[in-house]
Amino acid sequence: MRIPRLYSCLISFVALPLAAHATQAPVSQQRLDALVERLEAARVEAHIPGMSIAIVQDGEVVLARGFGLADVEGNDAADAATVFAIGSTTKAFTSTVIGMAVDEGKLTWDDPVTRHLPRFQLPVMSDDPKAECTLRDLLSHRHGFVRMSMLWMSGALSRAEVLERAVQAEPLLEFRQGFRYSNVAYLAAGEAVAAAMGESWDALVAERIFAPLGMSASAVSLAEAQSGEAALALGYRWDEVDERAATTVAVDLSNIAPSGAIYSNAEDMAQWISFLLGRGELGGKRLISEKSLEATWTPEISMGGSNAYGLGWMLHEYRGKRVVEHGGAVDGFTAQVTLLPDEGIGYVLLMNLDASPLREASIPMVVDALLGPDETVAVEVSDTEPKPAAGPIDLECYAGTYIANFAKFRDAKLEVEILEGRLQLTIPGDGESLLKAPDSSGRWALEQADGITVSFRGGVDGPRSVLVVHKGAFSFEVPREGAQTGTEVKPETLEPYVGTYRRDRGGKLVKLLVANGQLVMEDRGNWLAFHTPGEDGSAPLRARADQGATFTLNGEGTAESFVFRGNAGNRVFTRVMEGEELPSLRDVRALYRTKERSAALRSARGTKSTGTVRQSQAGLNGTYVGYTRGRDCYATHMDFGAVGSLREWGNGDAAWRYNPMQGTMALKGIELVQAQLAHPDAVAGDWRRHFDRVSVARTDQLKDRKAYVLLLEKKGLPNRFYWVDAETGDIVRVQQTFVVRGQRIPLETTFSNFREVEGIRTAHRVVHENPATGRTVLTIESIESGLELKDEVFTSKEAPGRRAAIAEPKSPK
Repeated sequence: MRIPRLYSCLISFVALPLAAHATQAPVSQQRLDALVERLEAARVEAHIPGMSIAIVQDGEVVLARGFGLADVEGNDAADAATVFAIGSTTKAFTSTVIGMAVDEGKLTWDDPVTRHLPRFQLPVMSDDPKAECTLRDLLSHRHGFVRMSMLWMSGALSRAEVLERAVQAEPLLEFRQGFRYSNVAYLAAGEAVAAAMGESWDALVAERIFAPLGMSASAVSLAEAQSGEAALALGYRWDEVDERAATTVAVDLSNIAPSGAIYSNAEDMAQWISFLLGRGELGGKRLISEKSLEATWTPEISMGGSNAYGLGWMLHEYRGKRVVEHGGAVDGFTAQVTLLPDEGIGYVLLMNLDASPLREASIPMVVDALLGPDETVAVEVSDTEPKPAAGPIDLECYAGTYIANFAKFRDAKLEVEILEGRLQLTIPGDGESLLKAPDSSGRWALEQADGITVSFRGGVDGPRSVLVVHKGAFSFEVPREGAQTGTEVKPETLEPYVGTYRRDRGGKLVKLLVANGQLVMEDRGNWLAFHTPGEDGSAPLRARADQGATFTLNGEGTAESFVFRGNAGNRVFTRVMEGEELPSLRDVRALYRTKERSAALRSARGTKSTGTVRQSQAGLNGTYVGYTRGRDCYATHMDFGAVGSLREWGNGDAAWRYNPMQGTMALKGIELVQAQLAHPDAVAGDWRRHFDRVSVARTDQLKDRKAYVLLLEKKGLPNRFYWVDAETGDIVRVQQTFVVRGQRIPLETTFSNFREVEGIRTAHRVVHENPATGRTVLTIESIESGLELKDEVFTSKEAPGRRAAIAEPKSPK
């Protein structure tokens, strides 16, 4: 019998945002076989058609194999020779080529970019009038500019034209004061080294890396990959509605190549990883100095929490060990390259699916298999479980009742019993699972719950005092009933942290409380325990030491805010003050004139809004046209001339989105629901018609204006917040989080310049802003109403990409 509750309680936590070379003991075949089973189960669960992996340990390839299908319709299996797009893991190739040029004295990391590209003068935000962007700034994403994706998405502009337009962009952050990911920055860095070396970036990568490392199947463009002898995987987007189908996609990134255009396979990437772990040397041949390579692994800018960015690499720790890694995600493909250089291990995982969560989840999965037992799990007991000895295991010391208080469990009794010479774990109401024999790390896998293992700690000479449940990078402590583990502290020590806190962006509420002598965060019914905060305010998670919170105390010693560090970066939460008086929803609806606005929208036939649009952080100006009819139909068109357009249509039952890279996509599932809520009626009409629940959450002060903040809830979607001006009733701000291809994208919209249109105050300036793309400013110049608009206006005439049926998953090779 499976244990679904245990698995579902843990899976949400796994998704939360994670010297000299010390030779590791060779990884056992047993561990590799177990890893292959976990990877295959994860592939099926994540709907990945096909993937391949290569693992390197101490210069040897210990695993190289494929899973699933490279081509679903053709039923072609993926193997270690199958070629995939590696996306942004290309960036490390660019920084390595630059490091080679540094070794040859052709440039330095701190060269101003204009020394090699005189016309690429980025207008950085700095009080120093002489401040100028260097190659180090470009490679570490600390320049203050954002992605500028619209410049290269269509492929219509050459590399030179992309850079020429990029210097017209406005920075979003102050120079060197924050991390903002930009593909255009890497294009500029690649073109700079090409200018310094007198060869194209493409030739440099092929001659300086591919050829000497024997990466014969690798290519720097889609066209080159398609013309190669190795089989090329097809890329896919998962169809969450029709769970047996996917849409195939292909993308050419030649005009942004130094940022993410490389195609390769697991066999070739194993050579790349061996070269990196060899500190720039492979087969006795040195290609880059150890000093220059190490420079790419040196932190240059914080990404939030304990994560930093170097030069083409993301840097952090796992289990107290240095991790150097980078992911890649382009349409249809996801990649992950991870190195633990001080342990001499690394791996590449290549997948033919959009934005797969297995990319990040693979790090603890693979590294744990290679490193063996985690001796650093934060369990405050005096002794630990010894490694299994040869011969029979005394099962009596493990049997007993353990009390679970994590995730959604509250004083739940986990029973460990002996059944016919084996241990069995039982969860009340969920059933039981036999435990497999412990591996060399002392972990017992559950037979009926993939990906979950347990271990035991404490009480070496008698009954074990703690059961530890492991899922991904999390290890949850479950003490034996009545056992004293030494983890509890006095309640008065934790009292200054207890209270309700609101996330600064989005308004999500969490509670901090004391339970079982521990500080616990309750988030939508889930419990997550912290260690007791230290003098610096830092409180690591008990289940995962590399994540946690940092508290800020006021003069009275009470916590007023905290920063939660997770895989998604930093999230700021501020204490909610008690006694805040709020108006009723009826009062706010009356202030907003909801009935009049809703009636006006119902009676309106068709409207056409025209104006201008500016993407400030991409330096683009264009035209805007928007159409609405009734309370369900809408269409928006933003045209930026040569670089392409952005379009969206919706008619209540269906919706479509177009961008120059992905073409037209029919929206389904959660994305369709979000598109239906893009109609102005969801903001300017009767909110209760579109959302399951609307409530007044709090008051706020916007500059010199008081506002009421509404919380709008809809099943399956992140909550939204509307700011209603307390004097005029205008909605002046909206905060929401969009879910796109499994990723969450925060968006803040502000409305201003209100004018009367058909008796209703309507905003004529709308500013959309998110951290990745910056600001998009719409200026409405005219609004026509009473138009007869045909259905075709609200329907896409363009067909989406080719679809394929997903075959039943096969067992691992």
